[in-house]
Amino acid sequence: MRVPLIFPMLATIERIDTAATAAVNPPGEPSSGYDRDLREPYPYISGTSIVDTRRYMTAFDIPVQVEFKKFEEIREEFSGDSPDSNMILVLHHMHLEALGLLSSGRCLIEKGSRISGLKSRLGAQSLTPRSPLYVFEVRPDSQGFGPSGFDLELVFTHSRPPALRGGD
Repeated sequence: MRVPLIFPMLATIERIDTAATAAVNPPGEPSSGYDRDLREPYPYISGTSIVDTRRYMTAFDIPVQVEFKKFEEIREEFSGDSPDSNMILVLHHMHLEALGLLSSGRCLIEKGSRISGLKSRLGAQSLTPRSPLYVFEVRPDSQGFGPSGFDLELVFTHSRPPALRGGD
């Protein structure tokens, strides 16, 4: 038995290209644009602005179910880093498989990937964020369903890329 999405929309997602981001050689130290331990790009300062070294793959649309966290749930996170967005996207393994975004049952959408918009199933733009949303965390869900034991992936979002959040 596979768990279906409820009232699905289409999300436009751009996966972070860690190889292209790592190939960026920002001035000074470090010599790579990507920290593999923290899974975040290294920003650098050019004059008075912060330059993001992040590079993305081609955007794609995928059906998602949009969920919103309650205010109380936003404030406390087990990871210690509370995202300032309450939007969670629910992705189905069936759609991930069709797009080649599953590897050994693991979702290939990673922290730092960008969500640039949501559309209705008919293609009309439903939500264009004021600033793009970024993937904060991806977690499997719906234990006990689907061939791998999980059928859904929860994608937690953040309104700014992790490397540029600063002290918040």
